[in-house]
Amino acid sequence: MESEIAELQNVRVSGAKKKEEQLREIASMHLELGHVRQFCQVMVQLEDWDQALAFAPGVSIEFWRELSMQYAEVLHAKGSVKQACQHWIAAGNVSKALSSHLNKGMHREAFVLAAQAMANRMPTASSSSSSSSCADTSSPAAAEEPEQRESASVSGCSKEMELVSISRIKALRECAMPVQAACCLLAINKVEAAVQILLAANELGLAMVVARILCQSVPSRVYSLMALQCAGVGNLEEALHYGQQSGSELTLDQICVLEAQRNPSGIESFLTSAHRRSRSTFLADGAQHVADGVPEQAVRCYMLGGDPTSGCTAALEALHPLMASDSWDWNSAKKIISAAGLCSIEQVSPDVKNQLLCYAAMVGLFEAFWRDFRMIWHGLVLTVEATAPTLPDLQRTKVLGHVQYFRAILQKLTGLGGTVYCSGQLLPSAAHPPGSESLASGMMLTGVALPLGSGGSITKSEASMWVQVNPFSPSRTGELLLRF
Repeated sequence: MESEIAELQNVRVSGAKKKEEQLREIASMHLELGHVRQFCQVMVQLEDWDQALAFAPGVSIEFWRELSMQYAEVLHAKGSVKQACQHWIAAGNVSKALSSHLNKGMHREAFVLAAQAMANRMPTASSSSSSSSCADTSSPAAAEEPEQRESASVSGCSKEMELVSISRIKALRECAMPVQAACCLLAINKVEAAVQILLAANELGLAMVVARILCQSVPSRVYSLMALQCAGVGNLEEALHYGQQSGSELTLDQICVLEAQRNPSGIESFLTSAHRRSRSTFLADGAQHVADGVPEQAVRCYMLGGDPTSGCTAALEALHPLMASDSWDWNSAKKIISAAGLCSIEQVSPDVKNQLLCYAAMVGLFEAFWRDFRMIWHGLVLTVEATAPTLPDLQRTKVLGHVQYFRAILQKLTGLGGTVYCSGQLLPSAAHPPGSESLASGMMLTGVALPLGSGGSITKSEASMWVQVNPFSPSRTGELLLRF
């Protein structure tokens, strides 16, 4: 019969149908002779993959796996991604299936697949081959091999899970789904990163729960943000509790100023409970700090003492010479702006107020650039340009020069960079008129929007970024943009 096979292989036939009949006859003879490998190879040549895969285990599991991988490549080339991945999974090549899912943007499917692999619920090449192997396992070395293979497999799955999670996290954050992104981070045991995502998206309650349950200690920033949020809704008792747990003097100062605005008659007792001096003492200390040349503390004392006009004046006396320098220190300017941002400056005279707002937006623009908060560059730039005419000539020239530099960079960039999205921010909303633009980004308002004192609005996501770089609202009224 082998001679008959050789004769058939040497016979030339015309027409696709006759060629197929000849190959099937050859395959049948191979099978009758027990040449299962050759039969499968002829079936592959005929593209009869069902027959080839059905008989491949008769050669070996390794041969069947080889054919499954080959068939998966054929399916993938034809665009049948799902079927291709099924064959890769069955053949024990989960990595190939994961890569295919990621390349097609199927992050959810890739995440599920990686999670199953992490739980050892997926077939692997080592498990299949070991089950069909007849090697001697009586020796200690042989007994250790399956454990070593399993350890290597788990390690490989962990890396794949991390790769898939990172891709899915990026996709979820871009879709304004930070809670789901945090869940992906928890799946790969990155608790601190999950907490940071929740904090950035202002999901403070969830961040607190996750940190308390899974972290050895709750980050101080969690307490600070919770304190400011409680203060923003008028719950000063809880705000003070969280502020003291945060260990942040700035947070406690902000809470005290908010209480002074809410309840002027009871501020002295509240200052005492917050371990602060009296307002009259703060005002006296502010004047002393001005004389001693300590502008940051001077501004802080004036704001806590209830005199924002003197606080702004002290801030400008320090900022004017600083900003006139060719190599001004950003950290020094930031500290002064942060101290001035303890209190609303809406009642301060327009010239003084606008000069301070200009410097605050300028300092915030640099920080937004470093953080890659491109979405809020628009509002910061407009604030600087609108308030710069009130500055002295030298400072105005330098500040506007910085703005032109940033504008040139922004024109070359694409995308929104490191934009932070709060939950549901990209969803349409009827809470604001169609076509309404944000004062921070100049883009159409979507999702949750926060009304500002000037009548304009910004989105919750933009507010979460703005408040990190500038304490004053983009309304340019001098109001504070509090945690919300």
